[in-house]
Amino acid sequence: MEYRKISPDAAREAKGYLMPEVQDHPDFEELLFYGAVKEDGGLTGLLAIDPDVEDAQILSIGMSPEYCRKGYGSELLRFAMRDLVSLIGEASLDFLPLRASFRGEASGEDPLGRFLVQNGFFPESQCPAYCIPLSVMAKAPMLKEAMERKTLSGVLPLKEAPDYAVNALSARCRKDGLYPGISRAGLDEEISMCYLPDREIEGCVLFEKEMEGTLQNTWMYVSEEASGKMVFPMMLSEALKQALKSCPEDTGVSILAAEEESRELLEKIFPGEEPVSEYLTYIRILSAGRESLPEADDPVFEEVTEEGMCCRDCALSKGQVFSCGKYKRKPDAVINGEGCLYYEVR
Repeated sequence: MEYRKISPDAAREAKGYLMPEVQDHPDFEELLFYGAVKEDGGLTGLLAIDPDVEDAQILSIGMSPEYCRKGYGSELLRFAMRDLVSLIGEASLDFLPLRASFRGEASGEDPLGRFLVQNGFFPESQCPAYCIPLSVMAKAPMLKEAMERKTLSGVLPLKEAPDYAVNALSARCRKDGLYPGISRAGLDEEISMCYLPDREIEGCVLFEKEMEGTLQNTWMYVSEEASGKMVFPMMLSEALKQALKSCPEDTGVSILAAEEESRELLEKIFPGEEPVSEYLTYIRILSAGRESLPEADDPVFEEVTEEGMCCRDCALSKGQVFSCGKYKRKPDAVINGEGCLYYEVR
């Protein structure tokens, strides 16, 4: 089996290996594609990565069924990570965080989660995902009240928001690490709502276009300045009004609660509703200091001492070297004495 980079044109032809959202990605030509290729030139696996230097993402990985669980997927991933390590040097960076996010089971039994852990990733976060039919949402007391009120000034569909405001919010969220950025492509701009009281967007509820009976919420955000103004219920109620105009009442609305505040708010708006799944994010820190990554059958062991730990003085440390307030399991790079993406001086 040979592993190599694949051109965007060739990747576009291999539709069976790519998730639909990757095929419709607004920056498809800028993505990196890596393929597992047989001797006869046939493709058996394809990996797609968004190489953003601040937030690189594994967008899709697919293997032919007959080549699954035989190590080819791991080899393909390691080949891609070695290539990304070379990009770190070209960009004059010390490290690159590589993430993979997907819906799954947080119990650790999810096959994709196990695959990522086996290849050096570790769990970074998990967000409960709710799926609530439009008919149930319409009966929620808080939303019914919001729908009967006069629309809050400044709440408007995303399609009416000026580009400069959307771009400014996207840049701010990237900088603060809240969200990888907002792209209008793929979003339902009539159902997606934002709160624009002046020249800056202070809140938004974004939805992808309806697919297979589901409206997928990709992000919800309310600034601290707008948090006490019923902004979120008003945006959600306006989104509900628009959705009921174009979608059947049994359409499921999938909503992610990325933060504790979001979870508490959803529990308040929809009492009794339970999450149907978890949205999991795994991360691996790729370091420019490594010219190559160890093969799976060639593990590297290094002695670690307290003096060698770079995070013993970190504000996130709970007082012990192996106890961290950010990670359940520290990144391999940190354990090996290298830098940490979230290091804070105590």
